[in-house]
Parts: sequence; structure tokens; C-alpha cells
Amino acid sequence: MMNISSGGSAVLRNAVLVFISLLVGIAISEIGYRFLLYHQNPEKFLFAWNRDHPSFIAINVSNWEFDKKFGFSYPPGRKMVRAIIADGKVQDCKYTDTINERGKYWFHPGGDYASADLKVAVFGDSFPAFSVGGMTFPSRLQDVLSDGLGKSVHILNFGRDGYGVIQIFKLAAARIAEWKPEFAIITFTTDDLTRVPIWRTSTILNGEERILTTVIPDPTPPPGTFQDTLVIDSRITAGWCEKARASSESDPMVQSLEFKFRRMIREAGYAFPDPLSFTHSFLAAKLIHGNSYSANEERFMIPRLAIRDYADSDSLRESIQALEGLGVPYIIVHLPISDEVASGRKAILSPGQKALWLSLERLAGRKVLAVSDFVDKPVPDPHRMDYSPTNKHPSQWGMKLYAGAVTRMLEQEGLISGN
Repeated sequence: MMNISSGGSAVLRNAVLVFISLLVGIAISEIGYRFLLYHQNPEKFLFAWNRDHPSFIAINVSNWEFDKKFGFSYPPGRKMVRAIIADGKVQDCKYTDTINERGKYWFHPGGDYASADLKVAVFGDSFPAFSVGGMTFPSRLQDVLSDGLGKSVHILNFGRDGYGVIQIFKLAAARIAEWKPEFAIITFTTDDLTRVPIWRTSTILNGEERILTTVIPDPTPPPGTFQDTLVIDSRITAGWCEKARASSESDPMVQSLEFKFRRMIREAGYAFPDPLSFTHSFLAAKLIHGNSYSANEERFMIPRLAIRDYADSDSLRESIQALEGLGVPYIIVHLPISDEVASGRKAILSPGQKALWLSLERLAGRKVLAVSDFVDKPVPDPHRMDYSPTNKHPSQWGMKLYAGAVTRMLEQEGLISGN
């Protein structure tokens, strides 16, 4: 009996030791795998790890209004406070005395369109819409053309952030028919080639203000079909923003906005479990679900165009046919980012983007004019084009580079007379 009991105890002890060893092995494997993931993709942990402070923009009111036909519009006369938040503090406060009566973006051009000697319309994404110190790329182009031609020039700026090629052309066909400029400049960036049409809407969800981006034309899109565009909170005021920026103390509202941002990011599938989490196994998720970061698929992420030929887009074909029927000359312009200019190439294109570029030329019956082909090379310090080290939108220097190149294009195409 004693031998049996001793044997049973030994088996139990061995089983416990094996179990403990197994747990220790799993823990070591999990820790090692987490270190590997963090080393490979530290950005995937950034927002979920609460000891790191996210960088984001919070605004007091939406500068987008839902538009079923064109995705969204910019509401005229809206005043917006933007709090730039990073490292747990308000770093800067910006004020937009915003959009004029034509729904253009943050820019009131001088002169009068009706009486201008030369009327021009510019279309594109956020690059022509982007404003620095009251200047946009189209406003700079307006100054260059006015000075060079010795006549009054008025440029309508129809840049729309988030637009892709399909939406850019749809808006162009409608606005050119409405405003009848002497010619139009339709711009795009490389990223626009594969963008799907989007809608933006300002709404209330569960009693909370939200600005949503969706791919369905619905002002109140259902769950799983949208992601947040920016943090919005009507409590943000110019007075609060300036006080929070000047203070060295932690601000409760900043903490509240950070929490909202992290939650929005997590809901959209862009944030991932805390690397110190005791409730999520990265290794088990990888083995069971094939996804180290989540057992579930991301709720929503804006897709990319699946086509490789724009002839497969009914919307784009209809827009180009409408443009041809208007009889207003237009050029198609590629706006490069600094990395593309630094590369010395026309553009940095994936095979799919290149196929879409070529199909756009076939469909429109004209070549895309690339800014990179109309600048003096090499461009000294191309990254001066960037608004900031983390923002590829054009600085004022970049806007001048675009304006100079487009002026040369217009001269080449015979739309303006050279000096």
C-alpha cells in the first residue's frame, strides 16, 4: 500500500511539474513572440498602450456635410477650432474661418470670378485643398498666372480631401458645367488612383458626436460600414485650447479626448492589444485565427479599388463623356509627393496603379501631365515640399513648385501664352 501511495504521489508530483513546465514554456513563448511582434511592428501597439500618448486632431464642429451625390460638401461660413494634441498636451491651436459660399476649402481668393479676365477651375484631393498660412496650391497658381499674364485670373478651388480619381472626375463634370471656366485642371496624387468613392457624415451615435467616413451613401451608416474621420467635441473652444496649450498641467479634457480617440481607433481595427495584456494571447491568436493581434476581423476598413482598368468604372466613363460634351479644355495633372520627386522618377507606382494610370489616359484620350516632368532636376532638398516631417501635404514651397510646373504645362498645351 505504501509503495502504491508513494508511486501515486510521485506521478502527481511529476504531472504538476510537467504542467508547471508547460505553463512556463507557454509564458516564455508568449513573451518572446510579443517581443518579436513589437520589434517588427511597434506602431501596431502605439495607440492601445495607454502609457503612450497618441497624436491626433480634435475639432469642435464638422467641416463636412453629407452629400449623397458627391460624398460630402464643405459648409460655407463655418468656424472651426482645431486642437493638435500629442504627448498628452495641446501642442497647437488652429482656427479656420472656413469655407466660402462655393464650398471651397479654407481659402478666399482675391478678385471676382464673374469679372475675371481668365476663369479657371482646379479639381483634386486634399493636396489642392490643403491650406498653409492662407495659401493653397491653386491660390499660388492664381497669383503666378495673374502676374505672368498681366490680367485678372480667378481660380475656383474644388479640392476635396479623401477623393479618388473617380470622385474627382465626377465633381469636375458637374462643376465645369455649372461654372463654365475657360479651362480646367484636374489633379490627382498616386494614392488617388485606387481610392474608392467615400461619403462623410456628421451624426450622433449613442448620444455622442461623431464624424464618419463610409463607402455607402447613407448619412447614418450601419455598424461595420464606417470609421471615424476625426475626433469631434463641441466643448472645444478657442479659449480652452489656448489655456490648455499654455498650461504645464495635465488637462482633464485632453485625457477625455485621448480616451475617445483610442476607442475610435480600436473600433476601427487600427489599434491592437496592449503588449502587457493578460487577457489576450498573441501566440494563440496566431495559431488559431491566423491573426496575432485579434481573434476577430477588423470591423471596417476603407477598401481599395479592385479594378485595374477605369473602363470598368461606369461613373468615370460617364464623367469623361460628360466632360467631352462640355467643350471646355482640361488637362490631367499628377501631383507627386516629395518621395517621388526625390526618386527622380515621374511617380512611384505599383503595377495596379500603373495599369490604372494608363487606362485613365486611354479613357480620357490624353496623356497625364506629371509635375515631375516639368520641374528643373535635380530638385534641391525635395522634402522641403512637405508641410512637416510627418505630413506629405505641400508646404508653401511645395505649392510654389506645383504652381510653376502647372504654368509650364498650360503654356505647352497652348492654354496660356508664355512670356
